[in-house]
Amino acid sequence: VAAFIRWLCQSIASKIFPLSRSLSSNLVSSSLIKRYFYCVLTGGITFLIPVIARAIGSQSGSGELSLINYAIKLVEFPLGVLLTVFSIVFFPLFSELFAKKDEKEFLQVFKRVFLTVIIISFSVFIPLNHFSYAIVSLIYDWGQLSSEQLHKIANYLQAVSLTLPFQGINALLIAVLAARKDTKNPLICSSLLAVAFITIGYGFITEISEIFSLMVVIL
Repeated sequence: VAAFIRWLCQSIASKIFPLSRSLSSNLVSSSLIKRYFYCVLTGGITFLIPVIARAIGSQSGSGELSLINYAIKLVEFPLGVLLTVFSIVFFPLFSELFAKKDEKEFLQVFKRVFLTVIIISFSVFIPLNHFSYAIVSLIYDWGQLSSEQLHKIANYLQAVSLTLPFQGINALLIAVLAARKDTKNPLICSSLLAVAFITIGYGFITEISEIFSLMVVIL
């Protein structure tokens, strides 16, 4: 219900109503539909990698999956709030510059946003990595987890936080390519990396720390 209300408010604010007037113009083409499904599949594959990492990690023993989840959640929050938001905010500008064929300004904006994402990524990554145990204790130490479990979460957090800069850059690059109407290449790259992750993860990984190292390489 909340999602529907949000969609309705955004639809009204975008002034696409009445729908009959919107549908009278040929806004949907076969190329748009292809790009849309390419984007959906790319996003799905990118989202799938942490899920696979959890599945592989669950083989390490009882309760280990919960500790991995706790660590990954501490990275997903700043990723969603501080980093991937850039791909959403600047996508309209990239699209506009591409439509105007202003390649010079397009590259200048991209460089500035790219550097901003890197700076913010490391501004988040360094404290998460350096003060991992203090952060984990502050959030999760409410008497339900042992000291050993907190240390495990902190170690996992140190490892998975290494993916932050790469995930932020990855989200930005996908948005930039989508603004240039190129959604096929990100899908191909993501598919190949997902296959590599599954193959290596299930074929050669023996420790949880290796899973996070593989995530850094794949992402």
